[in-house]
Amino acid sequence: MSYRTEGWTVVAGREIGGCEAICTKHKGCRAYSYRARDKLCLLGAKGIVYSDDFNYYERKGMPHEPYPDLPAGAAFSCTGSLCAPPPPAGPPKDPLAEATNNPAVKALESAEKVRMKLANKNLARAEADQAKAKAKVAAEQLKGREKIAKIRAKDKSQLTEAEKALLKAGDERISKREETLKLQFADAEIKEKAFEASGGAKRVQ
Repeated sequence: MSYRTEGWTVVAGREIGGCEAICTKHKGCRAYSYRARDKLCLLGAKGIVYSDDFNYYERKGMPHEPYPDLPAGAAFSCTGSLCAPPPPAGPPKDPLAEATNNPAVKALESAEKVRMKLANKNLARAEADQAKAKAKVAAEQLKGREKIAKIRAKDKSQLTEAEKALLKAGDERISKREETLKLQFADAEIKEKAFEASGGAKRVQ
């Protein structure tokens, strides 16, 4: 049977399973009727009302008004309020592009670029200051070595007390440096012997 002759959403070109699926997915669909011979699917926004207090009677001789046949081999179509909304016109929107064009995102990107530019500038300035400091220290060390070399070239009997003190301090620094190197070398030798004793390969000279 089909209930009502008007108010249907008409779907063509679907098997009964497809007709049922369309009605099931749409919250507004309350009932569907299906005709197999031409794959006609009728979706209804209203269904039959049932009640235990009433009996249904139909008047005899009521004219039979069949729903018009669909054209043979009709392609899928849907007409009525229960049809799925049409897809949006144009190509699908790119969420990444939308996010990139967002004013708030653009403002954050601009602020980040400014911060990075300032950070790079500060880093370059720090590196330049460090290079200047190293150059200054190297120049002072060179100047000190030249001064000590000139003092050493003098006759010891002609050295002033300040020059003698400067030579003594230089000799002490050299002595400490040599002692440190000796200790480091000895420590390396001990570690190498311990490594060889534990089965490690001997270093090739």
